Amino acid sequence: MPLTSFAEVPQPVMQERDFAFRRGTPDLAEAAGVANQAMFELGLAGPDRDENLEEIADDFNVQSGAGYDGLLHVLPNQAVPFEYILAVAEGKRPVGVSPASVYSNLWTPGTEKNSYTKAELNTGPAGHVARLALFNSQNTGYDPILHSLNVPFDSHKYEEIDVNPDAVPTQLEELEEDIVAFETQHPNYTLEELDHRAFAMLALMDRIRGVKIQDQILSAGFMRVPSLGRRSVDGHSLVGHVYSYVGRLRFGGSTGSAYLGVGAGRSMGLSEA
Repeated sequence: MPLTSFAEVPQPVMQERDFAFRRGTPDLAEAAGVANQAMFELGLAGPDRDENLEEIADDFNVQSGAGYDGLLHVLPNQAVPFEYILAVAEGKRPVGVSPASVYSNLWTPGTEKNSYTKAELNTGPAGHVARLALFNSQNTGYDPILHSLNVPFDSHKYEEIDVNPDAVPTQLEELEEDIVAFETQHPNYTLEELDHRAFAMLALMDRIRGVKIQDQILSAGFMRVPSLGRRSVDGHSLVGHVYSYVGRLRFGGSTGSAYLGVGAGRSMGLSEA
């Protein structure tokens, strides 16, 4: 009698992928407390802060089930503008730290024809969500949230010098490959980039914690923001990046070439499916 529960012809067998994400468990209770305070600072606390904390802690606990280490945080919904998140983070700026530096031609809507728009800067989830900024498993010497270091953002520079872009991996390609493989291997979770809004939230959390300015998020390295993409401003083709220097939050841009200390982030969350 034939065995009917099996496929009739060989099917592709999915191989488990060893992602370059650090294994471990973040301090769930500490992160939940700081994230809850950050939401309070943003004016987003509900009527029962204990319930707020419990909800965050529950989601953070589920995230830890994937077994990866990183920085837990809450990403506000897209009704909360990026400019507002940044302003609240600046309101917690330590004494002696300079105000945020923003390259207006790229980051301030309307400054130039191709400046990032308000809609682009404010794009976010439909509802507030818990996320985990994944740590790189390698000790790179740069901020552990940075991945795809020393990799070009896209093929733009190679097109200019007539080199085959297919022979060179890019940060955009590596991010997309990670997303597809991660979500196939971990169907209860999602993977996406870590963006400028998350950077502002993580900076706010560091300032709530009182982290030393030399240890603040992205004090060692630059993080590009894939979703904002490449723009022609100020007579150049630039890609937006974020970092901090001596505690000062910075929003700048570069050509998108490969540099040792310039990477992109990975953000893990819970699947809504």
